Amino acid sequence: MKYLATEWLIDWARKNCKSKEEVESNEYEALCEANSVLDKLNGIEITTEPIVFDSRDFSSPLAFSMALLIASKRYADTDDIVVRYTKPKNEDTKEISIQFRVLKSKAKLYQKFMRETNGIFEFCVESSGDIKSCVKYLNSLGTKGFGGEPLSSKEIDYSKDMRDAFNKDENKVYIIVKYDKSLGLPLLEWNLVNIDYECPKFEEVKNKINAIIKS
Repeated sequence: MKYLATEWLIDWARKNCKSKEEVESNEYEALCEANSVLDKLNGIEITTEPIVFDSRDFSSPLAFSMALLIASKRYADTDDIVVRYTKPKNEDTKEISIQFRVLKSKAKLYQKFMRETNGIFEFCVESSGDIKSCVKYLNSLGTKGFGGEPLSSKEIDYSKDMRDAFNKDENKVYIIVKYDKSLGLPLLEWNLVNIDYECPKFEEVKNKINAIIKS
């Protein structure tokens, strides 16, 4: 019952709790530090190469958290810039870092291009390896299936469907990716075509998309 005694609670609070003034002072110092560290973002171009902020560069978890919150709010309304909280692991030392990164999202840049240009990409894939690479790449950019479904999930696997239908001695897989205004997404459709069908290859289209993202 001593843990419920008023005297015990008062004594515990005195030993373990901070005063209002101390809390407010710590918050102010953390805010100043967060804004100071984020000054590195001023006047520089943000690209798809991430600008990394590591928790070890801050004097306290509070300062790091405030910087993450401020950066998130700063870019919340942008079309292409994202702030990502991440915990990368060093495979050699097994050390886990706590970071946030500010960068332009490749997926958002791609989708913005498709939306603004009503873009269309057509190409063929001619091997099982290319099918896997193609679906993985387009899925990473937020391309969806014909009905707006994911390209890869527990229920749906476009890569497997294509590979099951593909025969390298008989056909190619023809793919078209186009922007759907009603869903607001780039969608993928595919069909089999004859082996002599002339069409750009996946690598050509991938290079074009990468150039658009970097421009």
